[in-house]
Amino acid sequence: MSLRILDRMRRQYAVYWAPTGTVNDDGEPVFVKPVELKVRWETRVSLTRFGGQFKDMGFRDVVYLPPSRNPNTITVQVGGYLWKGRLRDLPAAKKTSPYNPKGGTDDPSAKEITAYTEIPSLRATRFLRVAIL
Repeated sequence: MSLRILDRMRRQYAVYWAPTGTVNDDGEPVFVKPVELKVRWETRVSLTRFGGQFKDMGFRDVVYLPPSRNPNTITVQVGGYLWKGRLRDLPAAKKTSPYNPKGGTDDPSAKEITAYTEIPSLRATRFLRVAIL
């Protein structure tokens, strides 16, 4: 599997907050300073049939991350957050310390990473990295 196509398909940007593994005095998780990643962001809708009618079961975002051949590649973690957009466009409340992807509100635009997978190329020299939100 050639992963060169993945380099060309990543034309969007996302901001990533990595969890530190600690909590603040209020019991909220603490995050490191946000960083910008070049990604491909897909939103998928799942439908289920109930009694002959389709019901919307929700959205699931799939984010394709930079391949991991580069030693400077940022590895995302389950529990981290991704926000679709550029770091320069991030609202000020999300840029200040303590870093909080929700910006002190229940902003739905920053989404938690619920699953993460790496799929190797045939030679296992590069990995397709995918985050599920």
